[in-house]
Amino acid sequence: MIKKILFLFLFTILVSTNLKAIPIHAYYCFNTQQAETIVNIFDEFMASSGSKGASTHRLYAFPLNGENLATHCIVSESDTPDQHEKNVKIFEGSSGGQKLLGTFFNVVEPITEGAGTPIASYGNLDPNKHTVSMLIDLKINNDEEFLKTWNIFVKKNSKSPATLFADYFTGVQGRTHYVVISAESLDDLINNLNSTLGSEEGRMFSLSLRGNREILGRSLINLVKSWENKIIKET
Repeated sequence: MIKKILFLFLFTILVSTNLKAIPIHAYYCFNTQQAETIVNIFDEFMASSGSKGASTHRLYAFPLNGENLATHCIVSESDTPDQHEKNVKIFEGSSGGQKLLGTFFNVVEPITEGAGTPIASYGNLDPNKHTVSMLIDLKINNDEEFLKTWNIFVKKNSKSPATLFADYFTGVQGRTHYVVISAESLDDLINNLNSTLGSEEGRMFSLSLRGNREILGRSLINLVKSWENKIIKET
């Protein structure tokens, strides 16, 4: 039964996104007062031989988390479902990974976890440059119609990188999708939002989505640190 559900899940993504590979961005969100400890344990493990083959991991802070109950999230960015499974084995199957997880769960209060797939994007996003973002949680009724409208509006109007995710393994009640809009500073982020959504075209965009889009929450997120992938490419 589980294999059947997974097959249907993967087939749906392939049909709806036409991607050669299915990216999986797994997120693990939590409360902590010891972010520095988390940075230190990831620094230690990701610099070790035990992390060989791990994909990119990023730690985000939620200074203004809106409806979100978490203070931080770790996001594991895998190009394929297979790579996601490899990440799990790397962290759970090595002494260094087990040490990291033991320390991690001693200093955090888990809030939610899940995984999304990027299905549309605009702009040249550099996560280590565009470190300030707004996370918008959405409930979409007709995702095909929303994707079409969103693509047209964002490509024409947005001055900042933006990515739309389908939240396939959702950790947020009612959420089907989420958007991340990024900038180099909070000032740039706010100016972009005001000039796009605050414009007449922005208002028409919002009106066109009535009945199809519900905004569940907005959060301000900052990148704390990235640990880039250590995947060995086959030649």
